[in-house]
Amino acid sequence: EELRARRDRSRAEHISLDALQQAALGEKDPSAAAWLEGFGKRSGAGVPTRVAAALVVEPGWEHAVETVLGDYLEAVCVGDLDQLGEELQRLERGALSFLETTGAGATGNAGTLAARVQGPEAALAMLARVHTCATLAQALRERRHLQPGDSLVTPTGEWLGRDWLRLRRGGDPHAGVLERAQRLKVLA
Repeated sequence: EELRARRDRSRAEHISLDALQQAALGEKDPSAAAWLEGFGKRSGAGVPTRVAAALVVEPGWEHAVETVLGDYLEAVCVGDLDQLGEELQRLERGALSFLETTGAGATGNAGTLAARVQGPEAALAMLARVHTCATLAQALRERRHLQPGDSLVTPTGEWLGRDWLRLRRGGDPHAGVLERAQRLKVLA
């Protein structure tokens, strides 16, 4: 009886998290979803996964990755962008982003956000020049020493360069998307 109750709670949690995840990743767009399903059937690979589902993030750094990757978390993973050429003509309506997932996804240099993530090489490349800092105060002190094109991010998602700072407090449509993805994997 206890095992059945736990199973039912897990199923209910999975259904709830899955609905939240689909909404956060823009999977509710019927035109784009239909195109993706058709594309998956035509390519024989099934419905492609989203970048958020392909990432494994070191605990505590999920918000930082969500801040830096932003809308790319919704991007659809494809083996080769070249295969999309003719297929994209079939998409009459909807918004999609794509990320090529060739390559195994090498780890980044120590001290970068890429070193705290496993996933597609193209996603790691976006994180490779983002260095990590424990606090905003530390990041503010270290920003003047950044090389052009480099930036810093904290675990809570404050992201800054030499002369810019970006942060989001509440209302972020991607907030928790990576933690939910990990929990969905566990529940499945």
